[in-house]
Amino acid sequence: MTELQYLKKTLQKKALIPRYYEEDISYLSITGYDRIAFPMKCFCDIHLNKLAPHMEFYGYYGIGITKIWGMFQGIQPIQYINRDSYLAKDFFTIFFEAIHSDEENEL
Repeated sequence: MTELQYLKKTLQKKALIPRYYEEDISYLSITGYDRIAFPMKCFCDIHLNKLAPHMEFYGYYGIGITKIWGMFQGIQPIQYINRDSYLAKDFFTIFFEAIHSDEENEL
């Protein structure tokens, strides 16, 4: 965290609240949709002896949790998508159907 206020807010609310981050989805080739915002919360798996360079780049505030805790809470690691993968094709199908479902509901 780059701002102390973010850490304070997290502690006061007792919640790890995600922020929306805009991602490029032009590779899905859905007409009229090149970007989408996903709710995200960043976690990293860093040994304490390698923490200094990470903090210099990302900020000096954070909360330490164990990997086991995160796994039991259902935290999903980041996934990078190969535009030619089955996952990218699944995303296309889901987004396309969701977009057209909304259009049908507006009629």
